[in-house]
Amino acid sequence: MNRGKSWVGCFLFLLLITSMANATQVTILAGDPRIQKMGRMVSLPDGTVEFAASGVSFFLQFTGKQIRAEIHDEFLYGSSYNYFSVVVDNELVRRFRTEPGKLTYILADSLLPGSHSLVLCKDTEGQNGRVILVNFSADQIGDYGALPSRKIEFIGNSITSGMGMLSEPVPCKKAQWFDQHHAWNAFGPLASRQLSAQWMLSSVSGIGVTRNWNSPGPVMPAVYYSVFMNLDPYARPWDLNGWNPDLYVIGLGTNDFSDGDQAVARPAPDSSVFVNSFRSFLYKLRKNNPGAKVLLTSSPVLQGKKLETLDRWLQVLASGDQTGNTRLFRWSRRYDRGCDGHPDVRDHRLMAAELTPEIRKWMNW
Repeated sequence: MNRGKSWVGCFLFLLLITSMANATQVTILAGDPRIQKMGRMVSLPDGTVEFAASGVSFFLQFTGKQIRAEIHDEFLYGSSYNYFSVVVDNELVRRFRTEPGKLTYILADSLLPGSHSLVLCKDTEGQNGRVILVNFSADQIGDYGALPSRKIEFIGNSITSGMGMLSEPVPCKKAQWFDQHHAWNAFGPLASRQLSAQWMLSSVSGIGVTRNWNSPGPVMPAVYYSVFMNLDPYARPWDLNGWNPDLYVIGLGTNDFSDGDQAVARPAPDSSVFVNSFRSFLYKLRKNNPGAKVLLTSSPVLQGKKLETLDRWLQVLASGDQTGNTRLFRWSRRYDRGCDGHPDVRDHRLMAAELTPEIRKWMNW
């Protein structure tokens, strides 16, 4: 028997079976109304969806043992890939890394027959570059239904983005700085799911109000208005009227107090500059969305005099709102067990457990 011919024959048979199976699947564009979407994104004229920020998520209902997605990653700088979390039937089943260009990814396979829910969540942030979600394919794709009516927007830095959460499969300080990002299980999305609320992450690692971790800018008040939440304040503008949250949870200030890489001495942040810049940013948020409440959160990683000073400045901002719609929330302890002193997965769970009852009580949820 010719084993070479036999192997080729088996391979061609399997390829034929796979092709036949894929041919029976339904493919719908990412912009299809049956798919629910959450986060900063742009619907393109060809029916695809472009995005970059952390936590952008797509929700759909499908039938079958397998579901696939076609994704185009621009692969910024030729090396800046992205990570996605795949959640099937409310269970995190995998986290995968993108490759350059337009490719089809099997999100889940060998599932039990029947109907399933899927969430595809971008774990990495705008600095990793833009992604276009082209389509989904499965045996059948139905209408996911409505997302929760409650909405929370989390504005912040690397902590909000979920940086440094994971120590495996890529250990801390190995490979790229973003390999440990995991927005799906960051404290904001965790708290939102416990509160039956939609979430949006408007966050950039290293960013501050008046200066960044190791640079003078661009700072959050500049880049906030870009849909892609990267460090280009002149990128495509974000339509602020498209998504008005009930609550803003803002965790900024840690990087304003950072010493950077200490290559150049940095003076201590100025109280009047910080408070006035932050107040101006809050004014613009309220002007666009006057009915929203604002919860300012202290830093979960600073300590000592820096933390005391930041808390005092944030309290000035909260107390200055005569309507009572701005409050300060202080974490009960430091959360810094992750990479480079960031919160890890355990810390984010504890942070969500602290934050959730505070929001529930204040918002009467």
